[in-house]
Amino acid sequence: MSAGNGAGPTVDVGPAAQLGPGEMVSAQLGEEPIVVVRDADGELHAYVDRCLHQGARLSGGRLVPCVDGQVVGEYREIAGPALKCPWHGYEYDVK
Repeated sequence: MSAGNGAGPTVDVGPAAQLGPGEMVSAQLGEEPIVVVRDADGELHAYVDRCLHQGARLSGGRLVPCVDGQVVGEYREIAGPALKCPWHGYEYDVK
């Protein structure tokens, strides 16, 4: 499988069949670290491998159920996993 935005460089991060649902792999796209995630529906998503909070590598984190809620204490699980930062628990919706 290749990662890139289609308009610029790409990088081969390995055979797509080797990345199962809920798994991720890190790679370099030029100078930029990236993380490629396969969601539960089998779709591939690539992101910059850096938390916006303090720069931790997201690939060191884990995929967790994605939750949402309008009221504190009242949450519901929504489609798709979230990529959780290993440092302070910031979560990024994979979809």
